[in-house]
Amino acid sequence: MENKNATPQLLADTWEFDGKSWKKFEVAGPSGRTWHAMAYDPNLQQVILFGGKDMQQNQFGDTWAWNGKAWRNLNLTGPAPRSHLAMTTDTDRKRLVLFGGHGGSAFQDTWEFNGKSWKQIASEGPPKRAVHAIAYDKNRKVTVLFGGKAENDRDYLGDTWLWDGKAWKQMTPQVSPSPRFFHLMIYDEVLKAVVLLAGGQGREAINDAWEWIGDNWKKLDTPPAPMPTAEAFVYDSQEKAWLIFGGSVKFGQMSNQIFRLKGGRWVEAP
Repeated sequence: MENKNATPQLLADTWEFDGKSWKKFEVAGPSGRTWHAMAYDPNLQQVILFGGKDMQQNQFGDTWAWNGKAWRNLNLTGPAPRSHLAMTTDTDRKRLVLFGGHGGSAFQDTWEFNGKSWKQIASEGPPKRAVHAIAYDKNRKVTVLFGGKAENDRDYLGDTWLWDGKAWKQMTPQVSPSPRFFHLMIYDEVLKAVVLLAGGQGREAINDAWEWIGDNWKKLDTPPAPMPTAEAFVYDSQEKAWLIFGGSVKFGQMSNQIFRLKGGRWVEAP
C-alpha cells in the first residue's frame, strides 16, 4: 500500500519474507537507522548488518548478526562508521566484500569479512564514492561495482569495476547504463549474470534494467519497476524471479509493497 503522508521516522523492526508472507520478530537488535548494508555470511550462516546512520546524521560502524531468531552485536573493529555503502557475498571465497560509502566524506576502501573479523584489503581502486552498488558474479567469479555519487557529492558516476579478491580492474564497456545512484544489483541464476535495476539522478528516476555479460553491459527488455527507487532487490531462487520491496513510487511517496518479476510481468506478491 502506498503511504503518501507518512511522517519520516527510522524503524528498528525485524521482518522475514518466505516468498508468500511476512513474519515480524519481536526482538531487540540494531538501533533505528537508514542506509546500512546487509548480506548473507556463508561461514556463520547468518545475515550480517553493517553501518548506517540515524536522523541526527550520526554514522554507525557496528556489525550485527541475525541467526533467524535473534540479533547479536559482534562488537568488532572494522570499517569506519559510514552509510550509503555497498556490500555483497563472494560465495566462492566465502567472504563479504564491502566498498566505499559516506561518513562525513566519501570512502575508497575495500574490506572483507570472513565470519570472524574484518580486514581491509585495498585502499586503491574505484574513486571515492557513495550510493553505489555491487554484486558478486558467480559465473565469472568476480564482484561487479557500478556507479554511485562522486566525492564532490554532485557528479553521478557511470564506471564499471571488477574485484577478483586481489585487485580492482576498471572495465571499458562499449555499452553501459547511464551514470546514476540509488540503483540496485543482484545475481540472476537463470541469466548467470549480474543484473542492475533502476536508480536515478537527483529527483529524476531512471527505470531500466541491465545485464553484465563479462566485458559489456546489455540492456534488458523488462517492464519498468513499480518502484524505481526500491529499498531492496533480491533474487528468489525458488521462483527464479526478481523481488523488489518498498522505496518510492515517485519522489516523496513511499511504498511498503513487494513485487515479483516473473514471466515478463511485475506482480504484487501475496
